Amino acid sequence: MMKISIFAISAVVSICKFTSLFEQFYTALIIRSNCDFRYNDLVASMIKLLESGTFSDFTIHMAGEKIPAHRAILGARSGFFNQMFQTGFAINTNKITVEELPSEAVKAMLRFMYAGEIGVYVFKYPRRTR
Repeated sequence: MMKISIFAISAVVSICKFTSLFEQFYTALIIRSNCDFRYNDLVASMIKLLESGTFSDFTIHMAGEKIPAHRAILGARSGFFNQMFQTGFAINTNKITVEELPSEAVKAMLRFMYAGEIGVYVFKYPRRTR
């Protein structure tokens, strides 16, 4: 995101004819704040899409919970899901069951896949007896 913003700012600054350094700086600030607003709006929209389940076409089942998701987003953001959707494993089904991970870990993964954000979580795995 930062590289794109810097590129856009430098492109506009080089194309436009500014009379002062202040105009260059002010224009760069406007472009940057506009990019930040659009990025934040996109993140908020993606989180809302994940949380609402609107237009979902896939479900992740785990520990008694069902999380609606979107094949297009999962496939675009994850090589695992992309391969799964293209090889036929999940073509005829619209769900996957996750038993190995706590639901908090799966939710954190989905939030990252949808919005590029991740929180810091501490997961406690049950001890396995040998």
